Amino acid sequence: MSEPGGAKAPGGERGTQCHEESASLYDLRVVVERIDGRPVCGMGVGDWFELTGSSRLRTCPGRFFCADPDERLIMRIERTGQTSVARADVT
Repeated sequence: MSEPGGAKAPGGERGTQCHEESASLYDLRVVVERIDGRPVCGMGVGDWFELTGSSRLRTCPGRFFCADPDERLIMRIERTGQTSVARADVT
């Protein structure tokens, strides 16, 4: 698979598709750094949510996540782990 600028993708030739049976995904934690707008989503500075595997969402205990564009949340994304998943399970 080609990268921008015509470079080869890691492990592949230009223009070929990836036929690996599994993919590696990062588990992520997203942390609220600051709120520049009006706080309406129920999250405060320091609150977080995690995305793990290919489809699991977990929030701070007792919190929920419902972002509103008017809040203008500034969030930090941290890699917390890595998961290998079968491509057939996620495509």
